[in-house]
Amino acid sequence: MSPKIKKAKKKVDLEFIPFESLKNMTLQKQVKFIIEKTKDDKILIFDSKLTPEDEAKLISETMKHINKNFSGIEICSLYSEKDKDWIDKSKDVIFKLLTGKSRGTSIIGPAKIIKEIKRNPDSISMQMK
Repeated sequence: MSPKIKKAKKKVDLEFIPFESLKNMTLQKQVKFIIEKTKDDKILIFDSKLTPEDEAKLISETMKHINKNFSGIEICSLYSEKDKDWIDKSKDVIFKLLTGKSRGTSIIGPAKIIKEIKRNPDSISMQMK
């Protein structure tokens, strides 16, 4: 009788990070923080939507760190703009003025763990390897 071989389960580390913990950092420090966390195989969930400029800077810097141990990142931001009345639009403007960020959610994780991220109008789905 052959012994049963158990597959080792990989753990997934999720970190929920409030924007307040990053707002006093420069963009360069924020990018470094994100890259270091994703290199440690963590999936980061932020309570704000990254700007296109922030995403571009993050992707640009990440490309400099790609090697045999780090294959890059997957990133997705979600924010629904449909059916907003003037009150919700006003809240968005006030939030942006106070924090410098847009309301929403951003997910960033290592490409070796995240197989695919799909953004639907009202949700994000993620498949992991």
